[in-house]
Amino acid sequence: MKSLPWKDIRSLSVTRERGHGRQDTRTLKATELTTGIGFPGAAQVLRLTRTRTDRKTPCVHPGRSVCDPATQRCISNGHWHCLSLSQRWHEFRSNPKESPMSKSSGGLLSGLEVAVTVDDQFQWTGIPFPEGHGPHTVSKKMMKAFEAYGVPGVYAFNSTAPTEEDPRVLDILDDWCAAGHYVGNHTHQHISLNWLDVDTYLRDIETSERLLSRWIEASPSRYFRYAFAMEGDSATKTRQVQTHLSRNGFLSSPVTLWFYDAQFMVAYDRALRLTDRAAQRWIEDTLVDTAIEQMENQAAAATAALGRSPAHIMLIHGTTVAGATIERILGRLTEEGVVFVTSERAMADPANVIGSPVTTRQFRNSTQKWAEHAGVSIPDVPPAVLAEVEKAAPIEGMSYDEVLGRAIQEWTRRVSFTPVPADFH
Repeated sequence: MKSLPWKDIRSLSVTRERGHGRQDTRTLKATELTTGIGFPGAAQVLRLTRTRTDRKTPCVHPGRSVCDPATQRCISNGHWHCLSLSQRWHEFRSNPKESPMSKSSGGLLSGLEVAVTVDDQFQWTGIPFPEGHGPHTVSKKMMKAFEAYGVPGVYAFNSTAPTEEDPRVLDILDDWCAAGHYVGNHTHQHISLNWLDVDTYLRDIETSERLLSRWIEASPSRYFRYAFAMEGDSATKTRQVQTHLSRNGFLSSPVTLWFYDAQFMVAYDRALRLTDRAAQRWIEDTLVDTAIEQMENQAAAATAALGRSPAHIMLIHGTTVAGATIERILGRLTEEGVVFVTSERAMADPANVIGSPVTTRQFRNSTQKWAEHAGVSIPDVPPAVLAEVEKAAPIEGMSYDEVLGRAIQEWTRRVSFTPVPADFH
């Protein structure tokens, strides 16, 4: 059975169970046989793979491939048990798009409409890409993944200060738009509105607009995203910026689902520098799992806070670790039944276009603000596993806080402001 092409065979069912500090994932696949395997009359073989991830330590325990009573229990507990497996399998082979086997297992993300967006393809001034990696390679991986999973019209929100050092990074936007994706405004310096006066912040928006105008004008909508998703430490500042955006034809595009992928960036860069392949794999696996768990928790909170399931806007950053995992993340979301939509469709939802009634200087996405307004708690936000991520592939002077801190100090040499690290808590 090991010689069968399992990697090329589509999963029939993926189930996950969590408890006692670990997660068990069971993946069921099936294929017809053209040659015997030593079992008389066998025409079909099933494989159930169990993977156990210890959430407390970076340890993964692969299970065994089976075709035994455990498989039968999986089948009997499946969501397509109304027909026999043989009937379902032949239906899937004849029409995979409409077969019940191709549909999600009805989990927390099933049917959820999600628009994907990307921030900071150029990264930030003061935080370079690891050697051998860069915005061109990451962007290509993302475009390939978007095409593979039918993700439409992805808006890229880039702060443009890094183009002062290397104007050539703007070239990726030509390929980005040629692939059917779009560009928004994300300020020039990527400095929180909390730390600036309104006039300085507006000039920063205008600087970025001048650099990105031809790509923004080629996009179907004019979207703006606040740096760090921080909309200001007072309602007055927020209203002043929103007034400017309205006068210039911009809508503010919020983030409703994120999974703290930027906090994986530095650890992954350390692992690359050390050529620590085990750490690289663990960080990648942990980011993929964290993405699904965070999106489940945040989507549930949004539904509880609003009394309905809104369309969502997901954020992932243009980092090296994101490039290494984006295809797997989209694959998992597809298995969970997520429906990828355009930002325009997501922005038709009043919860997104009007925004949360909460004004806060803290690092919060729109769902977190809606949840705070409604008194809804979101479990494991930010994810506790970030503490373990920070310990991976250690290099002195290269903690996440140290790297980000040096970058922010670089920004203070460009624009006069006083950073407030507590805003990120």
